[in-house]
Amino acid sequence: MGYSDYRSTIIKDDDGYTALIDRTGTRLAESTSAPEDVIKSALDRGGSVNFRGNGDIASPLVHTLSTGLTAMTGLRIKSKTEIHFESGVELLIPNGYADGVFVLDTTYNGETIKDVKMTGSKLIIKEAGPTQQQDFTALLVRLSLAAKGVSYCDIGRLHVHHALNGFAVDQQVTGGWFTSNTVQDMTFYFFVNGCNFINTAAVAQMSNSTNTFEKIDMQMDATTLYGWKNIDGNNCEFDNCAVWDQHNGTPGAFKVSQWAASATNMRVKGGIMLNDPSTYEMLCAPNEVRFDAGHSNVPLIGDSYTYTTTIPGVAGQMTYQLPHGMSGAPLTLKSVIPRSKDALGVPFIPTIGATYILLTCTDKPFPPSRPSNVNNLSFTVTVGSKVAH
Repeated sequence: MGYSDYRSTIIKDDDGYTALIDRTGTRLAESTSAPEDVIKSALDRGGSVNFRGNGDIASPLVHTLSTGLTAMTGLRIKSKTEIHFESGVELLIPNGYADGVFVLDTTYNGETIKDVKMTGSKLIIKEAGPTQQQDFTALLVRLSLAAKGVSYCDIGRLHVHHALNGFAVDQQVTGGWFTSNTVQDMTFYFFVNGCNFINTAAVAQMSNSTNTFEKIDMQMDATTLYGWKNIDGNNCEFDNCAVWDQHNGTPGAFKVSQWAASATNMRVKGGIMLNDPSTYEMLCAPNEVRFDAGHSNVPLIGDSYTYTTTIPGVAGQMTYQLPHGMSGAPLTLKSVIPRSKDALGVPFIPTIGATYILLTCTDKPFPPSRPSNVNNLSFTVTVGSKVAH
């Protein structure tokens, strides 16, 4: 497309300048040292803004932003702005940058932000090295004014590396809202939190309502703490959102998803958010998170879940939650390893409750001299019939 198709076009020319071109082809601003100023000028103009690319996502055009990005607290977007990303564009942010890259902040113009669209290919966002600090948020919604919010926006389309948060909603005041938006088509690599719902104002329930989160993919590594952190609000839908490579995470240190105690009437369709009970945290009532059958979030016939635990040094009971959506009635206990006794001959009796497995140690405490290789007990639960939802 030509310049005439957009109110503003951001280019990277052969001389290394980031430049702003209007629809007549006139160069309105340029910089080699502070590309963020040029991008800000385009966003301040509003309307349609195009990031011109070279079509090569392996070797994209790179706009290297300066520390001036900190002073402007990110690239703020106002209402009725449509941002289009061509293939093969990257923003390289300063090392240690610790704010939002793209920001929808209700303090901007003191207005409710509406009708923002991010379209086209995925813009690449990376942090300059040599060692990434992972302090930035790629796309930040900041609810900073009472009685103002963000609504009717379609945002996302980012390809993000080494972020603190790939996407975040920060409710800083009571009375702000994030309602009736679509957040979609994002990929996060090597992140701390994929999507984070931050309740700074400590409201009873965050005003995250009737939003759709769609096709958000995350690839974990050892630095990951949460795929989805503190999901709060009501009546939101999560379509085909997946957290991959969970084997790369630090065992016991990460959660694929965490659902706030105040979350209500959430719906998950497809994806990988609730596939393993050991890697999600359901603080709300289980029936407040509903999901469709036939995908990786739902226990299917023949699915097995293996639990490994440290055997206690005293007689007693150990309780383990079953995968979300499973109940005692349709489950069968496939095996306990050892099947009826631990390696020292002490019997364990497994039973299935309504939402849990209960192991009861019926014998005397284990001797302190037991070898370390018999400290663990494993048991497997297999779905025995179709689960009703």
